[in-house]
Amino acid sequence: MSRRGTRRAYPCTTKAGDQSGVAAALRDLGHVAQTQGDYAWASSLYEQSLAKRIDLWEKAGIADCLDDLAEVARHRGEYDRAEALDRAALALQRGLGDIRGVAYSLNELANVARHRGDYAQGIALCEQALALQRELGDQRSEGWSVYNLGLLVQAQGDPERALRLYEEALSLFREVGDQRGISNGISGMSDIARTRGDLQSARELLAALEVVTDRLQRAESAGGPVVRLIFDINCAFLHASGEYTAALVEQLANPILVAVGLGGPESDHPRTLAAPTSSGSVERATLSSHTRVRPAPPSTSVIDLKARRVQHGVHAVDDAEVLQLLTEHGIACDIALTSNLLLTTFRDLKSHPIRQLFQAGVPVTLSTDDPAFFNTDLTREYELARDEVGLSLEQLWDINMNGLRFGLAELPLRRRLLQEFVAEGAELGLATAKPSDV
Repeated sequence: MSRRGTRRAYPCTTKAGDQSGVAAALRDLGHVAQTQGDYAWASSLYEQSLAKRIDLWEKAGIADCLDDLAEVARHRGEYDRAEALDRAALALQRGLGDIRGVAYSLNELANVARHRGDYAQGIALCEQALALQRELGDQRSEGWSVYNLGLLVQAQGDPERALRLYEEALSLFREVGDQRGISNGISGMSDIARTRGDLQSARELLAALEVVTDRLQRAESAGGPVVRLIFDINCAFLHASGEYTAALVEQLANPILVAVGLGGPESDHPRTLAAPTSSGSVERATLSSHTRVRPAPPSTSVIDLKARRVQHGVHAVDDAEVLQLLTEHGIACDIALTSNLLLTTFRDLKSHPIRQLFQAGVPVTLSTDDPAFFNTDLTREYELARDEVGLSLEQLWDINMNGLRFGLAELPLRRRLLQEFVAEGAELGLATAKPSDV
């Protein structure tokens, strides 16, 4: 079942009594939560899926859920639990003769070994997985094993071999069109350049950004959409690459790269560690909050980072001090209703805190978060805000204008677009902003 269809599939399979389908939908939702860095919610969804698989005694499904739970445990630093879950999955897969599953679990065990610092064991496990994947002719999985082997070899202190492995992985990913793998392969090669202090080589690896920039600028000049980009830093890797990424952004001086975003898990990864990345010409950082529970301490994070926007931030309503902070400093919260409905405790949009944020004077915008994951678009988000939350047309217009007031694009562009919006609003009797508001 695709993640794109999960939002509709879950209620349908539940109503139809398709317990296997429900288990699959719960697992897909877990994947979405995990991608957003919400490991507690992902774990809960995987546990629910596992319970249904056990009731149905679907051994392959049980093994998949055990691997999922192991991956979450690894991300949370629970390495003993991760190993136990992966080994349980491995035993089931061997009993089923599932070679592909065996290779996957071996790879996951190699990841656990790497995080524990047992690189020799990790390499041995990864090589076992790689042999099975080559036997199957599974190039995508082979690419990930080669990439993981590169991580292990690099951690062991052999950057030359690691670079060769990253290049091999990148070649495999390109053959199968695995965009995430391509990104990781380039990232690994760039990291080798970073450890050598070679920013120029790292920049050359990002030549694709220059191609994208050229095409977007030409499209804009021809009357196409106006697009600006944000470089995202996963906070789980701030210690290793935060300052380096900021230095690279400074050197690139890309005209459509307007901010640095901070994503990934928040537990044990405080956003304040990213303060050095928000200095220099990259002065507008976006603070990303992809979690069901309120990060702590949010007030310190947004002030220290001089954040312009917070992605989500819905649990600010739990703390009057945080609400006041956001209001006084004019920090916008980008609200994604569909995402919140699926990944947070807000199961009814009528009780969603967007209204409380709005009434407290916190600048609010509407966002899709990730339209491919959540099968939504911006029009749908505005429809939900009107029909389910109950916001008025005037409130929606003000939220719409906030997208420009608190945008991260260059000031002349925002002022030009705001003039266009003001003119359109005047015809509708909804003009509430002037270009000087930007």
